[in-house]
Amino acid sequence: TCCTVPPPPTSCSLSNGVQGTCEASNSCNGVTSSSSSCSGSDVCCTSNYGTCTANGVQGDCIDSSTCTGVTTSNLCPGPAAITCCTVPPPPTSCSLSNGVQGTCEASNSCNGVTSSSSSCSGSDVCCTSNYGTCTA
Repeated sequence: TCCTVPPPPTSCSLSNGVQGTCEASNSCNGVTSSSSSCSGSDVCCTSNYGTCTANGVQGDCIDSSTCTGVTTSNLCPGPAAITCCTVPPPPTSCSLSNGVQGTCEASNSCNGVTSSSSSCSGSDVCCTSNYGTCTA
């Protein structure tokens, strides 16, 4: 008597192109997502949810509770808790008209002195710890 060898797993992909294999959800040691390319009750099993891009910044599709950056919904496959986690680029430097250096950021996130600056983009302002020094 001989045993039959099960067929190799069927390949599948998540909606963002991450490749996986079709298997029973209880045998997957990674991330599961339903896939139309899997038969029966099998799910697409992958090691992760993949990458994403939010507002031009590359990120990873992870559980929002573990993200230490900015989360953006509806860019990743899987359950609603899986969001695009991005780390914003470092702030752009700027200077006040008197040469005091600062960083471009949103006015509501500045803990110092704000001033408009042509080197800051959008509605960002130049944020500094003070206005500088003066001579009387």
